[in-house]
Amino acid sequence: MIVQHQVADFAAWKSVFDGALSTRQSVGETAFEILQNPADPNSVTVIFEWDTLDRARAFAADPALKNGMRAAGVISVPEFTFYRFEGY
Repeated sequence: MIVQHQVADFAAWKSVFDGALSTRQSVGETAFEILQNPADPNSVTVIFEWDTLDRARAFAADPALKNGMRAAGVISVPEFTFYRFEGY
């Protein structure tokens, strides 16, 4: 799953994101990478790996995520894209 969005303040967003690690892992996250646009450090892309595609989709649809993102300072509508990893 790839999520793209704008945040008000990257450091504040990252603190909330890091604090939610155990929650994300409990619902299937297995890894993540955070990318920042060098021209706009508040433009964030997160690449997640999940144990199943269904669990990733359920997480993205959870109203608690929307509330958490708002509290973390997400200021745009997040764009979620789902992919199936086929290996190297």
